[in-house]
Amino acid sequence: MIDPATLPGRTPFAPPFRSVSTGLTPHTVTIADMDQDGILDLVTANLGSSTVSTHHGFGNLTFDVRRDFPTALNPHTVVAADLNRDGIPDLAMSQMGGQAVGSRLGAGAAPSARSRNAE
Repeated sequence: MIDPATLPGRTPFAPPFRSVSTGLTPHTVTIADMDQDGILDLVTANLGSSTVSTHHGFGNLTFDVRRDFPTALNPHTVVAADLNRDGIPDLAMSQMGGQAVGSRLGAGAAPSARSRNAE
């Protein structure tokens, strides 16, 4: 197989590289339209700060300042789905080294303060 990065004038990703600030030790990133504006947003599971961070997307590879939401200890993985069938994306997180799965129900603009841990 030919590596596109080795072809003259070809690179697999165009510059510039962009980054966003997260909580401590981000472990997983999920991409979903969390605020239902038709533009994808970023969500990170921050293992070191026991939070998830949401970053509102602007649709031009830039993102708003993060909003942090507390989770159970050591969130390892985060996924977005409509868990309660209300049409609003929710978050589910697994815990590193624990025996729990947590969830945050979405409120439309960002995950709400309603949080539930299932053991």
